[in-house]
Amino acid sequence: MNSSIPTFQDFLQCFPTVEPPINLSRDSRFEFAKVNKPFPKAVIEEFIIPMENSQEIDEYTEYEPCMLIDQDGEFTAIIYWRGKMFSYEYILVTYDRNHLVVTRKVIAGTRFDEQNIVESVANISEDLIISIMVGQQDATAKDYDPEMSQSMIMEVLSTGDVIFSLHDSEI
Repeated sequence: MNSSIPTFQDFLQCFPTVEPPINLSRDSRFEFAKVNKPFPKAVIEEFIIPMENSQEIDEYTEYEPCMLIDQDGEFTAIIYWRGKMFSYEYILVTYDRNHLVVTRKVIAGTRFDEQNIVESVANISEDLIISIMVGQQDATAKDYDPEMSQSMIMEVLSTGDVIFSLHDSEI
């Protein structure tokens, strides 16, 4: 970065370009961390923090770049990982040609609370169809109950918009 205020291109350079299909699971972040450099503090402050709910950010919140999916100039999509106390999420953000946010969605991750553990994994196809499987388990249960699973489908449109539908799991 040449100046104290990073540019949008500086931000995008934090993300390696990855071609779908892509799988995101709890452990994917460790693979990204092996090859991706951490976000510079100025990039987090300029591009990540403005998208976040400031009430949810604390001194323990971490951000890591995962990947960039470039759609031939129609839109740009990035995925970053956010780690907070009891919550670890992969967040998809799409930008239009003017570098404005079109969509921001959590597409996979793990959340814990006093009663439940909720974990989701995602697969992003070549056509930018995002298949998500979400499982929920009582925090005190010894075994996972597949009846608590749901599948979801999101599609990234050519505009960068994301449409969403919910399907019952057939596990």
